[in-house]
Amino acid sequence: MSPSDSEHLVKGNVFVTVRDWLTDAHGEASYQRLLDAMPPEHAREVADPLPSIWHPETIHQSMLHALHETVCSGDLRRYQGVIADITVLGVHKFARLILQMSSNAFVLRRLPTLWKIIRRGPATTEVDQTRERTQIAYGRFPFYGDALYRHYILGVLTGIVRTSARMDPTVEVVRYETDRLLVDLRLPVGAG
Repeated sequence: MSPSDSEHLVKGNVFVTVRDWLTDAHGEASYQRLLDAMPPEHAREVADPLPSIWHPETIHQSMLHALHETVCSGDLRRYQGVIADITVLGVHKFARLILQMSSNAFVLRRLPTLWKIIRRGPATTEVDQTRERTQIAYGRFPFYGDALYRHYILGVLTGIVRTSARMDPTVEVVRYETDRLLVDLRLPVGAG
């Protein structure tokens, strides 16, 4: 295990949600095709994922790369949309009701809490809001040098806002380094 493996963990419900979305959208064999595109040791660990088990983030990284390759044919825009769709599915019915009854500003201020529900480790999430935009600063997470992780975050944010506002925000990377990421999120006019 690399240092990032032992320090950064992701909850199994992330893998369960990917499997459920894939099988619903593309049929039962699609999850096996995704696993086949992953390193064998990673695929074995999430072949039959359990929601409560914690896994090294590097396994999630392998899955994101396999998803980009097998489902999205290397298309980053499509990948970001797929991540948004998976995020919408992953929001449990109770949480979906809470998100739909809450303002976008409230939901976005809760991003650090949402991060901690599905991840363990030293990563940080800070939210800065004005009337016009929300900036989210992610830090101490050594995966942002990977373009797919940056697009993953943009897709997740889109899915969260889609659930609460029933519309997509404009999200873009302001800057990044290997272990930090700054994202600008703007809601459509009148969606406050």
